[in-house]
Amino acid sequence: MWLSLGVCAACGDKPVAAPTVSESSGAERREEPAPDTLAVSGLRGTLTQDEVQNALEPRMLKFARCVQQRSDAVEWLAGRVVLEFHVALDGKVARVYPRESSMGDRITERCAVEVAQATRFPAPHGGEADFSWSFEVPLDGSIREPVSLTASEIEPAPGALRGVLEGACGVGQFALTAYVDTAGKVVSAGASAGDEESAQKLDCVASAVEGFTFKSPGSYAAKLQLSVP
Repeated sequence: MWLSLGVCAACGDKPVAAPTVSESSGAERREEPAPDTLAVSGLRGTLTQDEVQNALEPRMLKFARCVQQRSDAVEWLAGRVVLEFHVALDGKVARVYPRESSMGDRITERCAVEVAQATRFPAPHGGEADFSWSFEVPLDGSIREPVSLTASEIEPAPGALRGVLEGACGVGQFALTAYVDTAGKVVSAGASAGDEESAQKLDCVASAVEGFTFKSPGSYAAKLQLSVP
């Protein structure tokens, strides 16, 4: 279920559509904390759905500004970001990274992670808590949607790209999104990670993708999405 927050996207000359958020995966759906007599050291704890939303919703303007600051440089900027959180016993965010992203801009993704990292949650019930939370930014209605490219439609082939990425950044589980102009040049690229170890390499991966030149997608810009491996 999607929740519209009705948040002004950001201050600036060029408005962007307000983000929406989805219900959190891994957040416990209950009104009262579980009895503390059931807590066992070493087991993962929980945060309620309301606790997650109440901590993150006030920061939606900051998430929107992450998009706003890049909307002039990347006019097609839009997509969904799923952030994976690990919250410590004191409510501070110990780790957070993009587990999924179709945004296509590493600067925007990194900004969103910084906003998420600064969020303070209530103390989790029963131990440190893991959960995912997502937001989505629709494409500006005045912008034509880029052409969608799949792995089978690109040159160089995915296998060649994988070899370059592994040589530059090491092995990992990545999903890539990039905007490609009519000359085949990458305008911007973003990446998400399947695990925490891979997440440490996202800057390297996005930078490497931005150095690629693809076959021209035709008369209009394209959006490429690709999984590695």
